Amino acid sequence: MKKSLLLVLLLFLVAGTVLLVVNREPSTANKISPTPVPKVTESPPVQPPKLQLEKPVEKTATSQTSIPSPAPSAQAQPVAPPKEPAQPKPDKPTDKQFLLCEHIISSVTQYGFTGEIRLINKGNHPVNGWSVTWEYPDGSAIIDADDVALSGNNPYTGEYLSWNAEIAPGQTVTFKFSGVKGGENAPLGVKVTGESCMN
Repeated sequence: MKKSLLLVLLLFLVAGTVLLVVNREPSTANKISPTPVPKVTESPPVQPPKLQLEKPVEKTATSQTSIPSPAPSAQAQPVAPPKEPAQPKPDKPTDKQFLLCEHIISSVTQYGFTGEIRLINKGNHPVNGWSVTWEYPDGSAIIDADDVALSGNNPYTGEYLSWNAEIAPGQTVTFKFSGVKGGENAPLGVKVTGESCMN
């Protein structure tokens, strides 16, 4: 009799315990709150680091830099005044003008004449190339000439040829011509001029 009562009590306790456990589980589940999600805060944008430019190192003169010392000044020497070039004397012609230029009448006819011009080098240096000019005041005219390049018409100009261009010191060059008279008398006192002729 006692064993049956104990079994009944035991069953009763087990059943009560099961009921108690079942009733507590939903309440416990209702009490469990979801885990709060942490809020994500926006972080400020990351700025790139500023590059600091290094200042160029200024080179400073050091005491080791050697400064060239000025060269000792040479003693001033007295400067002689420049010599003036010697001026040729006005009364003495140059070597280029040492040609004696002459107009000579060789023969005279009733209406015409023949003549020549002589160039004599009186200087100490040869004359290379020459040209002379002459004129007849009475109107005489030259009709022919030899050994000269003749041009012009009163005044006349005679120039050298290839073979008589040079006149050595002391040498004479002559060229001849023939013409008609402008008057009764043959041409007289005709002056021969030129760059190489003596004044």
